[in-house]
Parts: sequence; structure tokens; C-alpha cells
Amino acid sequence: MPRYVINGSQIEFPHEAYSCQLDYMEKAIVAVADGKNALLESPTGTGKTLSLLCSIIGWLQAEKKRKEEQRRAGGSYNPDMPRVFYCSRTHAQLKQVIKEFRRTAYGKVGGDNEVTMTVMGSRDQLCVHPKMEGVTGAASTALCTSLRSQQKCRWYQSLDSFVERGGVQSINNPDDDPLGAKHGRTYLQDIEDLAKAGTTHGFCPFYYTRRAIERVSVVFAPYNYVIDPNIRKQLSLDLSNAIIIIDEAHNIANNTTDASSFSLNTVQIAEAVSEIDRAKMQAMKDDSLDTKEVTAKLGDYETLRTLIMKLITLAEETAVRTKGAPDVERGGGVLKLLETNLALTRDTYKAFAKIVDDAMASISKDAIEQGSRADAPGLEKLTQFLQGAFTHSKDVLDESFFLVIHREQRNEKKFAKHSVAPPIQIGLWCMEAGIAINSMMRTHAPPEEQVQKAVDGRVFAEGPPVPRKPRSLLITSGTLRPIDFFSAELNLGFDIKLQCPHIIAPTQILTMAITKAVNGVTLNSSSANRTNPNYLKGLGLTLVKLAHAVPDGMLVFFQSFTFMRDVLTAWKQPQSFDAGHTIYDVLTRQKTLLEEPSNTSQSHAKLKEYCELIDRGHPAFLFGVFRAKMAEGTDFPDRYARGVALVGIPYANWGDLKVQLKMRHLDEKRASKGGAKKAGSVSGGNWYTLDALRAINQAVGRVIRHGRDFGAVFFLDERYDSKGLQVQLPTWVGANMKSVRDFHSAATASIVEGEIATFFHSNGRQYTPLPTRRKTEHPQLVAANNGFSDLSDGQGLPAFGAKEGAGPRHDTASSFASARRYQETRRAQDAQVLLAPPDGKRQRLSDDPPESAARVFLSTEFAKPRDDASGKSLAAGVGAVPVKPQFTLQEYKTAVQRVLTPEQYSLWKGLLREFAAQIDDAGAFMRNRFVPWLVDAFPAAHHDLLRSHVVTLPPSIRADFLAVLKTVVRQKKSRPTS
Repeated sequence: MPRYVINGSQIEFPHEAYSCQLDYMEKAIVAVADGKNALLESPTGTGKTLSLLCSIIGWLQAEKKRKEEQRRAGGSYNPDMPRVFYCSRTHAQLKQVIKEFRRTAYGKVGGDNEVTMTVMGSRDQLCVHPKMEGVTGAASTALCTSLRSQQKCRWYQSLDSFVERGGVQSINNPDDDPLGAKHGRTYLQDIEDLAKAGTTHGFCPFYYTRRAIERVSVVFAPYNYVIDPNIRKQLSLDLSNAIIIIDEAHNIANNTTDASSFSLNTVQIAEAVSEIDRAKMQAMKDDSLDTKEVTAKLGDYETLRTLIMKLITLAEETAVRTKGAPDVERGGGVLKLLETNLALTRDTYKAFAKIVDDAMASISKDAIEQGSRADAPGLEKLTQFLQGAFTHSKDVLDESFFLVIHREQRNEKKFAKHSVAPPIQIGLWCMEAGIAINSMMRTHAPPEEQVQKAVDGRVFAEGPPVPRKPRSLLITSGTLRPIDFFSAELNLGFDIKLQCPHIIAPTQILTMAITKAVNGVTLNSSSANRTNPNYLKGLGLTLVKLAHAVPDGMLVFFQSFTFMRDVLTAWKQPQSFDAGHTIYDVLTRQKTLLEEPSNTSQSHAKLKEYCELIDRGHPAFLFGVFRAKMAEGTDFPDRYARGVALVGIPYANWGDLKVQLKMRHLDEKRASKGGAKKAGSVSGGNWYTLDALRAINQAVGRVIRHGRDFGAVFFLDERYDSKGLQVQLPTWVGANMKSVRDFHSAATASIVEGEIATFFHSNGRQYTPLPTRRKTEHPQLVAANNGFSDLSDGQGLPAFGAKEGAGPRHDTASSFASARRYQETRRAQDAQVLLAPPDGKRQRLSDDPPESAARVFLSTEFAKPRDDASGKSLAAGVGAVPVKPQFTLQEYKTAVQRVLTPEQYSLWKGLLREFAAQIDDAGAFMRNRFVPWLVDAFPAAHHDLLRSHVVTLPPSIRADFLAVLKTVVRQKKSRPTS
């Protein structure tokens, strides 16, 4: 495994790193070493996940060693070590990060470089108590507290004894200790597996992980756990001195504004009133209360009920006054609204909140005793709204929030069978992403705390205070551009910024902006044109042409689910293609057509169905929607997405009130004194375009998922034929985009189809498609095994030296092809050559023989001569005579690739990997399988090439190999022929 020294920290990396990965790791290390924040953009397939994990953990271990040296020297130092919070959007994405982590030296349980780790989950995901089923949010916290305080949760009561027995690792390996006092090691489990283990073995998974967080070095969590202040509070999450990494952060601005926004509608307020009535009933039958206490509780609950009812009256009166139009004012107005109507101020709110908490506790108690419903969603929403209102000062509310009272848009499905009008909402909408980010990055404990930790009997009281805020924030994604605007949106200083180039060659991507359809109609999916029959027909006919030219899987993305369904409905109309056929019929004859479901819970099944079709060699379409699950975060390597078609530009809904207010806010901010001169300042209109570009970039990213992938992207809208828009796309997409302005011309169409066919033919010869899986799974779930995900190493190099299951298996005939321009130069250098600028901050260590780092996949256990079955030395007659290869490793691979068929070449590399794992019985493997296969596979005319196979082996076993080779060749010659 290659090692690099970057800025004084030794980094173990699972393969030879690209230059862009070295740049990426250097920036990450500089950021955490200096306690700075960083924005790091690196395209899909460049291995940013591995780079982040290895660089930050490598720095952590180096920092620990430095502090230990300071301690031994008797100097003053701060013993606190940072903890890493590695965050992505979902647990599904974290599962892939963890698989990548296991590929590294730091993720191997029991390895020399192992670090402690855990995965965070919510009570909703991890609690196994039957009474908690269906209970969420604050209600689940209240019910959990009641169950534990009344000793009615046997899973929590059993936790201590479970930890003492060895915890989760005791289930898998009784000799290991995941969380106890011995080592503090945690066995890395998926949250679903952890919840299942809790049920089976009788412990509380939620509090198990809570305890683990206190002991581990790396915590994996969805990023709303660290961003959302309410979730941080519920989990008692301490981010002091933490290194926070937010991966897949392209939508972080929207997520943070949502986390800081609060709303309450009249239906939820009515639910809160009903829940207070439940609390009153519980208080009246509570035998533990005396008459005075019951009277006091009932009085408090009635006061609470009266105040809440005033909110309903206020909302309804506002709707009448504005005649249904939204009532909008700056956010500071919420303080006046609450004081005027509810007599609530910052001072009186604490007493109000205490009554609400008491009411929720009463509901939880009733649920335990009577088996009734335990949640209180109305009171929970009320609490969140009021907390949001009183968290910020009036100035902050006026600068960054809008108070909006409006009738919610009608949901036709929800209200179709009812005459009732949609509810009225009171919203406190945040417009600044920096509100949540700065809350996360603020001090988390009293700053006056000094270093008062005893080490070896000595107390270090001098020096700086203990860091009580996060050390560094590292935000990364394949799409952060424009990076200055991204930084300004988050309103946080980022001293370090990096935008990496893509690792693929320009020949691996084909991009075309098609402005006119096959029938000559202009392609433009603006709202005024979407229902135009000629446009819909032209769009369908164009896809028919493209589908004929694009092999295997093809993704087509639309602006919304409604638009996608309207298009499909139009294509199914009789005679939409010609007198006897519909466009839908013609399309589905070329490729099976599947639609992304709007219900995300059904996405996995649809994705599996699509993958199974491709695995069977059956071409297929997958129609999806920008910003939905298929367009963002889902892996479509190789044949799963040879083509991507983008229908229109995914602008946000212009009629959406939040969109209008966001644009108004940015325009007002820009118009303020000096606002236009601030770095990253944009107008509302520019933001509107940039928001669409992020969605486009994410959808385009589905086509290239690793360094050997290739595919075509078709932009089916005339507005893409604009240099102003193209320059805002990633360079690898927009730089070589071709404009097709007359696709309706038979001559042009023929040329375009020929160019597409040539592109796929040329790349198909160089990059062998992904082999069919034995069992189809979600690409995200198998990515770590096939090495083709965004989280892979990004280069597809064989994992020489890895044991079975320890890393990716690349079974294609051209594993080295796309990485050649990076790797050939590096392989020609001596391993001690510096890979960094003259300052020497980056260095490739020479632990491995200088012949090639890839050649150290066999153990030095082979140093001793091995005996064959007869007891004779295999090296007899050769002995210690050194065997010098006639080829370099790269030259030999090239020669072998010319001699063997692609299938044989793929199998040859697989046998090399299998040979690497035969540490204990390599001699038998060499005699019985490896060498006989080589003799059979290599044509007789090329048997002289077999002797040079020693270039792939360490010097210590080359003589053994030649002796076995001689024996096998002799046996084959003496074999009778039929």
C-alpha cells in the first residue's frame, strides 16, 4: 500500500494516487492543521472520499504522535484530540463511505493503523422498544425519558451488561472489545444491522452509539445531525474541537435554510389543542398527584390552550384581511405578533415552554399506561416554531428571515375528496444559509474553561483555552461552482479553496446541445411551450434517433414529475408517430422504458428493475427528474448510463412564494450599502440561474462515475446553445460541447448518428464494459465491491496485494487504460522521487521495491525455497542465482495484453490477485493452478514470454516459478493428443 508524506503527516493510501488526489489531500491537511475552513470541489470519479478519509485520519495519527512526543519531552501541550464528524446527506450514502473506509489501512479492524469509529442514527431508526414505534421528534424523546425513568425499558437497562460482555463485537468475535474499558474500539455496523442486533441481543442501539461517540475518533452521520440545532440538542452533540466534513454538499445551502426555517399551520395548531386536552385527561386520573397539584396542572393547560387558540384566530383573520393573498413582512415581526397575541416574550417563553414539556410528558405517561398514541406532533411543531422565533435577535430576524402568513397551496390528491380549504400557515422562513452554519461553528461551551487536564500527575493550566468550537469545516462536492458565491451563501470564511480537474480524457465524454428536433420544431421546454403538441412530438422523435445510437442504458431527466407524466401521456396518443404507431411504442421497441417513482420509498425497487435489464443485456431507458433521487446521489456506472439526455433547464418554480422571496432578499441585500461589491454577491436573477445549474451538473454527473467510464450527454433545449451558459458548466462538460442546430436535416442527422456511433465504438474498444453481476443490487450497495462508484479510487487499478474482499475487484481487460497518462510517468520514476513542488512537502515513501509499488503484492514469506510433492527443492539447479526480468512491468503487461484475448487477460489479472492472497500455500497454488493456466492460455508460439512472467513476482520466488514452469511445460509436451 503506497505511503505519502504530506506536510509532515504520513498517509496510507490504498493505491497510487493521482496528482489531483495529492493536491486534494494537501489542501485538506493544511486546513485541519491550521484550524481553517476549506471548500474542496472535485468531479465525480476522482476519489475525493478516499482522499478525505486517508488525509484527515493520517493527520490525526500524526498529530497524536506529535503530542505524545511533547508529553515525553515534558513540554506544555493540549492533550485534547480532535474528533472527526464525516457527514453526507443520507445513511445510504454513508454506507458507501464506510465501505470505502474499509478499503483503507485505517478501516481494517485489528490493523496497525486502525482508528475507532461509529455511525450515528436517530431514535426513530435505532430504538427497539415496541411503544416507540411510529413516535418521532420531541415526542419520542419525551416517551423515551418516561420509559427509562420508570424502569420500563429493559433494552436500556441491559446496556451496561451488554457493553461489559464486549458489545457488538462480542456478537461477531468474542475476543474483541468494541466499547468497553479495554480498547474503546467500536465495530462498524450499519444502523439497520445495529437495530436488528439490539432486538436479538436485548440492548439499546441508540444509547449504545451515544456512548460510542464519546470514545471514538471518527463519527459518521447524516449532515442534518450536525447542522440542525434541534437535532444537535436532542443528541447532546458536542462539536468542540471537531473536524466537520460535509460531503455531497452541493445542496447544503438549501438544507441549512430549511433547518433554520419554521412553520405552523392551522391543522397543526388544532392538533396541539387536542393534545392539550389529552394531557388534561391524564392529569385528572393521575393517582400520583394530589388535588392541589391536579388543579395547578389543569390551570396551566387551560391557559396554554387559550393562547394557542388565538393563533388560529390570528391566521384566519389575516387571510380574510388580505383576501387570500400572502401577508409578508420581515422576520422581526414575529416577536411583535407573539407578544401582542400570546403575551409571549423572551422572558415569559421559558414558563410557556415548561408547560408544553409537562403536557408532552403527561401524554407519554398516558401512552405507557394505556397503550395509547404516544406522539404529539402539534405541540412539537409549536415548540419548534417558538424556539426558532426566540433564538435570534430582532436584527437578525429582520436581516435574514421573512414572516409569512398565507394559505398553503392546494394538494389536489389530499383535498380532492373534501371541500375543506387548505390550512393557513404561519411561516418564519430563513433566507440565509449562514444562519445554521454559523450556529454550528459557534462556541459550544463556556470559553473561560482552561486546560486543566492531568497527565502523568502534572496539570497544564497555562496556554490557550481548550477549543470549545469546531476546529475546521471541510465542505466538498463535485459541484460547488461558482465557488465564491457558494462561500458567500454560507457566510463563513473559507481560507482554503480548491477546484480539481477531471481525470478522464476529453475523448471519454461526448456532449451535444441539440436546438431543433427531428421534425424541425425548436426544442424549448419553457412553461409556455410544454403543452405544444409539435414540441412534444419533436422531443419524442429526437429521443428515438438518439436511443438508436446510444447502447445499453440511457437516463432522461425532466424538470418535474408532472411534466414527465404529461410527456409520456402525449407520446402514448394514437398516431403520435405515424398512422399506425405511437412514439411510446417506437421508443419502447428500442429500449424498455421505466419511470422514476415520485415516492422515494419505491425508488430502490425501480432502480433494481432497471439494473437487472441492463445486466441481462437488455437496453433500457430510465426517465427521472432533476433534483430527485435518480439525478442526485445514485450511481450509474458504465453500461447503466451510456447516455444522459436533459430535457429543458430545471429552473425553480417561478410561482413558488419561497423562490420569489429568496430573489427579493438577494436583490435587497445587493442593493444595500456596499452589497454589490462583496465577493460572491449575486442578484436574485443570477441565483435563480445558478440554482438550476447545480441541478444540471448533478444530473450530468451520472454519466461518468470513474476514471474508465465514458458516455454521451445530450442537452435537448435551444437555451443550452449559449456560450454564457456553457461556460458555467464544468469544464469537462462545456469546453467541447457541439451545437446541433439542424438535426431535422437528414444529412446532419446522419453525421450526428455516425459521430455518436464512432464515439461508442472507439471507447468500447478501449474500455471494456462492466461485467454482468451474478446478483443485481443497487449500484450504491455494490460499488465498493466493483470499484466503479463515485466513492471508488477513481482509476480502476487492480488491487494488487489485497486479500479477497478487502478491496475492489476490477475485472475488465483495460484496467490501466484511462489512467495510463498519469501512471506511466510515475512508474518510470524511482519510488524515492518527490511527487511535490521543490518545497518537499509531499513525498512518496520507498517502503516498496523501486521496481514498482504494484509488485509488492506477494509476501516475503516466499523467501524460503519450497519443495514439491516429491520433496525435491523446486529451486534445485537454480538455487540463489538471481533471475533478472527482461521487461519492465508495464512493458510485460502490454505484451501479455497483445497475446491473450480480453477474457483471458481479465482472468490473468484475477489469478494474480488470487495468488496475492495465497500467503500460506503459494507453492501449491503455483503448481496446481496458476502455472498450468498460464501454459494453457499462452499460445505455443509465445511460450518464451512465460519466462518473463517473473517481472510480476518478487525476486525471492522467481526461481521457484521458473522451476514449476519448466516442469509443467515438460508434462504438457508429453501429454498424448487426441
